[in-house]
Amino acid sequence: MEWKEAVEKEFILDPVGDHIRIYDIPPQWLPIHYYEALNTLFRIENALRVFVYIVLKNQFYDKWVEVSCKDDEAEHSTLRSIAARRISQAKEFGYLGCAIRCPIMHLTTGELIRLITSKAYWKHFKRYFLGKQEIIRNKLDEISSVRNTLAHFRPVMKKDVKSVELVASQALAGVERFFEDVLYQEHDVPTNTSADWYRELSTLVSDQCTLSFSQSQNEEWVRVSIHYDCRIVCIKNTRKGEAEYSVLNIKSPSIVTKCDGLGCWMTYVLEEVPFWHGDKLPPRFSKTIHIIFSHKTLDDQ
Repeated sequence: MEWKEAVEKEFILDPVGDHIRIYDIPPQWLPIHYYEALNTLFRIENALRVFVYIVLKNQFYDKWVEVSCKDDEAEHSTLRSIAARRISQAKEFGYLGCAIRCPIMHLTTGELIRLITSKAYWKHFKRYFLGKQEIIRNKLDEISSVRNTLAHFRPVMKKDVKSVELVASQALAGVERFFEDVLYQEHDVPTNTSADWYRELSTLVSDQCTLSFSQSQNEEWVRVSIHYDCRIVCIKNTRKGEAEYSVLNIKSPSIVTKCDGLGCWMTYVLEEVPFWHGDKLPPRFSKTIHIIFSHKTLDDQ
């Protein structure tokens, strides 16, 4: 077989400033709607994984991996057991792909759908869907059917891709709004908040660290931001006349592992290292670590 690669022809900005790459696709490759199908199904399946993880994590905390699920072999097992089995199988060809330890990443689309719409767990998910349990199950199964067709290299019609996009916009509209709140906390937590967690954390301050607090529009998600001014401990001049700075740092993963219980209650953590602009020397180095919690979790603890 003669394998040919796509060749990048042009790199442009569209009117709204988005980057667009234009490629020449070899004629032996699949029709263009197959790429659209892969992109659409990839985004849907991984969005469902993250959605399921966040809901279960904030309902069962560190016990979320013990949730029961019927796997693709129709056997009841826990998320932990399913993941452990598939991680072990993947090691047989460990030189291929990436090693993935997160249990939720080892669930299939069908398993995610069965978990979401199961009798035992639907009560935790139903508020994010604009329809009855059976209707949502049928909608998600329709997406899964096209996904399986593509995964097993059976013909996919262009109308099937459009159907998936329509079904997703209908069945997952509430999930999309859920992500907007989970990912964006742009409103300040009022300074007169009387919750115990706020009163205790808002008084914490040091010469190098300050805290700030923001929340989502629906007030269900809180972002605790740690702003750290990195102290310069060493300056070296290079042969090019430039300066290299060694600074103190906070390792975000260490905050999670070393602070007892934090990993159990938090939803996720982000870090931000701003680029320093200015002509004053020495430069100012800083880092901000964002830890996101559900408001319910903070209030319960």
